[in-house]
Amino acid sequence: YTAESGKDSQIVSLTVSSNDRLYALFDNKAVVVWDITTGQLLGSKLLKKRAVSLICGSVLVNGISNEVAITADKAGDIIAHRSPSLDKEVLLGGHTASTITDIAISQDQSLILTSDRDEKIRISSFPAVETIQSYCLGHTSVVSSVSTLALEGKQVIVSSGWDHKVHVWKYSPGTLSPVATVSFGTDIPQSTLPIEHKVEESNEESKPEIEQAEEDDDMPA
Repeated sequence: YTAESGKDSQIVSLTVSSNDRLYALFDNKAVVVWDITTGQLLGSKLLKKRAVSLICGSVLVNGISNEVAITADKAGDIIAHRSPSLDKEVLLGGHTASTITDIAISQDQSLILTSDRDEKIRISSFPAVETIQSYCLGHTSVVSSVSTLALEGKQVIVSSGWDHKVHVWKYSPGTLSPVATVSFGTDIPQSTLPIEHKVEESNEESKPEIEQAEEDDDMPA
């Protein structure tokens, strides 16, 4: 496949669905979907606005699960496109006071996450994105990416930002705080929590270990 703008067009985002479909978002506003097994081009369209991220999800229509491609643009609009034809779209909503930088969807398809330039991640219901469930607050600069994954049987959120930090968050209602953070600078990355505490809540038994780790980090080489 060659984007209409030619060799200068770049892929902004790629994602693969559970139905073995590959979705690509190009910087010339094109969204394209292929069948991974056959390589067949299933659908393509040009968006009205340049999008910053692309994911796929599923919505129930008359009790039947339907796959959709979901795009987000800098203006804050989150749009669902019928898959694989991409011939119909529905505006789900979005941010109104900040610029979206990335989107993600929870493993159970019930929540959608949007990161923005105002140092936060918003967790909303899906597909009713106007219902806000939580915020992830902890970055000190633009949040550049957000993703979800299952870790040790628990659903967690992973984000990175211009503050050179990767945060791991454990989902719960209300405002969230990171349960683990890794900072990246010119030296070797430093983690603020031991790996075994990434998705476990801190308890009294673990505090001495954490405090000792912090003391060790402060010791001169």
